Amino acid sequence: ISTELYERARERIGKFVGASSDRYVVFTKNTTEAINHVAHLWSRIPGKVLVSDIEHSSNFLPWLAGNDVLQYRTNPDGTMNIDDVENMFIDNPDIKTLAITGSSNVTGYRPPIHDLARLAHSHGAMILVDVCQLIQHHNVNMLSSDDPGHLDFIAFSGHKMYAPYGGGVLVGPKEFF
Repeated sequence: ISTELYERARERIGKFVGASSDRYVVFTKNTTEAINHVAHLWSRIPGKVLVSDIEHSSNFLPWLAGNDVLQYRTNPDGTMNIDDVENMFIDNPDIKTLAITGSSNVTGYRPPIHDLARLAHSHGAMILVDVCQLIQHHNVNMLSSDDPGHLDFIAFSGHKMYAPYGGGVLVGPKEFF
């Protein structure tokens, strides 16, 4: 009975975020633990992680443990210039993943996550989006894995969505896990 309930919860969450069937929903304690899991797994794969300077510490600090991290500097107003991000990929062809917020918890700025996903994928990288500050206010759609703008990983917490407890969720490719 418990297994059936967990699997139904995974299915429901997957539908809620537009995850395709090749995605898996992992339950964690919170968003930080979800990102810690991905960062730890990525630390075993050669290459660099590109992180913006508007990230919450939970989407910055985990990447520092065992990963070579590059930090993208946003514009003075806290926004991103896609051309500047592309130049980071061009100048650093060994970037393996882009870790980005879905919405800044300081300024409210929402980076164009699907455009950034297309950019990352065009350079052979994956993308992780911390949707903790986004998912309770805006629809999050991971898109089909066939779509160049699909989100490879997302992480969020129930308590940020006004749930009574602080459980976290990590959604990503089954083959990665």
